[in-house]
Amino acid sequence: MNTQKKKILNLFWAFFLLQISFSQNIFYENFENGQGFWQVTNGSFQVGTPSTGVQVYEGNNVAGTILNGNYPTNANSYLVSPNISLPTVDEEQRIELDFWHYYDIGFVAKAHLSISLDNGDSWIILSNDFDDDSGIWSKYKADLTAYQGMEIKLGYYFSSSIHPTRLGYYLDEIRIDIKNNSFTGNTSFEQNDSESLWYATNGIWGTGTSTTCTSPNEGTSVMATVPEGNYPTNANSRLVSPTIHINENAEHPFLKFQHWYDLGFVANGWVQVSVNNGNWENIGTELNDASGGWVQFGWDLSEYKGNDIRFGFLISSSIHPTRCGWYIDSFEIIGAGSPVSTSEIKTAHKIQVYPNPIILENHIQFELTQKTIAHISLLDINGKKTQSIFNGIFNPGNSTFSWQPLDHLNPGIYYLQIILDKEILHQPLIISKP
Repeated sequence: MNTQKKKILNLFWAFFLLQISFSQNIFYENFENGQGFWQVTNGSFQVGTPSTGVQVYEGNNVAGTILNGNYPTNANSYLVSPNISLPTVDEEQRIELDFWHYYDIGFVAKAHLSISLDNGDSWIILSNDFDDDSGIWSKYKADLTAYQGMEIKLGYYFSSSIHPTRLGYYLDEIRIDIKNNSFTGNTSFEQNDSESLWYATNGIWGTGTSTTCTSPNEGTSVMATVPEGNYPTNANSRLVSPTIHINENAEHPFLKFQHWYDLGFVANGWVQVSVNNGNWENIGTELNDASGGWVQFGWDLSEYKGNDIRFGFLISSSIHPTRCGWYIDSFEIIGAGSPVSTSEIKTAHKIQVYPNPIILENHIQFELTQKTIAHISLLDINGKKTQSIFNGIFNPGNSTFSWQPLDHLNPGIYYLQIILDKEILHQPLIISKP
């Protein structure tokens, strides 16, 4: 793989992963020592260095359908791993498979990931079908926690028709790890967010400090279809969030994020949700044309209480010339846990806000080290000021300020904005009516 492409891929993924405190490798394969104990049914897969113009992702070898030419017609083949024993894990941990793949197979062939629990006699499909053209090497992730304590085989399936063929399907850097479940529901895709549970299907989506079309909404990094260029033709790629549990006792759980898009009328975008690893369902309206700037998307998650959910960002394009694409930033899940009676804001000062949710009255308690100019406002979910609460000075020491929401405000999620000298703080608040 040439230096420029490797640099782009590093940009796509190096900043993109949420760091975790624990990781233990169970299985790893990079094919540098040949085929080893991997098996091939019906002859389509080979291991080695391709001579078709496809560059390897890492090292010298990959596994691919045919390394010196196009895949054959009427293929029906599995690349099968050795037996892999998955240990049992704690509730705070998961077993994660990830691998890199590249494909140029058109719409007359398909590939997918499968797992076998009976030594290869039968297969369970774990992924969507990979088809068309990925354009680049991309990473795919799958959660194997449901198979803990079992002995498994991985199967990479490939099939084709009688129609003219293309380069094929290639694999590299396959690994299974035990990792901590560390996603909090919030990310701005910055460098300190790294080793993420996010992944993308079908070749695009990654993070970068894009200057080609727009700058990040906050910080220095953004998630985008292609951070440093236009989305490809014939794209059909979904960015997938980590799994997020919505507590059954949660009050007013809410999704919000900022996005910027320039899709034209030859591509479409959809925000989607999958409940308990079920089918993807669209939420909100279909996206096309251009947003004209960073705009906020918000969605009430109350109907998902007591469930595990994932969010998908699906882009689909045609054969026509492409545009900048779709950019995501400032992703946040609010109120997914149990109701909280007191909120402490993390700052150099000690500040507590209670009760939260608010029914009649709210109190803000300060412990300040010096005389401080303060401005306190209530913002709605879109960041618009709905109430001016306080403008004045607090003396050093302990102070408590009480206030009541205006009568005309609807129940829902708001933000308490506290400006102390030059420090700006935001605390989510839920307003309930008695």
